[in-house]
Amino acid sequence: MEAVKKVLKKNQTPLQRLSQRCQALKQVDDILHQTIPHPLSEHCHIANLRHTTLIMHADSALWANQLRYLIPTLIEQWQNETHLPEIQKVEIKVRFNHQPTRRYTHHPSLSKQSESLLRDTAEQVTHPKLKSALLKLAQHGGQAHKN
Repeated sequence: MEAVKKVLKKNQTPLQRLSQRCQALKQVDDILHQTIPHPLSEHCHIANLRHTTLIMHADSALWANQLRYLIPTLIEQWQNETHLPEIQKVEIKVRFNHQPTRRYTHHPSLSKQSESLLRDTAEQVTHPKLKSALLKLAQHGGQAHKN
């Protein structure tokens, strides 16, 4: 088996063409990230370039839509850029980022007045389960004030 460097040095090998293609796409991606406004540039990247059609991936539908609104302006800007191949059309596909997302938990809190009303209501209720539920709600509100 030949060393990778020897294979890459040979002209017209499929591996060399693939490597050159990847390097070219990386250069185009770097240039485009400089022209796409922040934070949008962090949520989209080049997937491919076929003739005059640029295929881009966005992390979500939200970022894809924001990118779609900018496409006419960006194409005009890119056509004036000398380092870029001619781009006439942009296709945007949503490719979800598979990194784990942080989960935010909502901790509802009660005002002191609501807590007091729940306690007063619980004292007047005769049904034991309802009374217990109202007191638990009032207690939960009291814990939120302590934190």
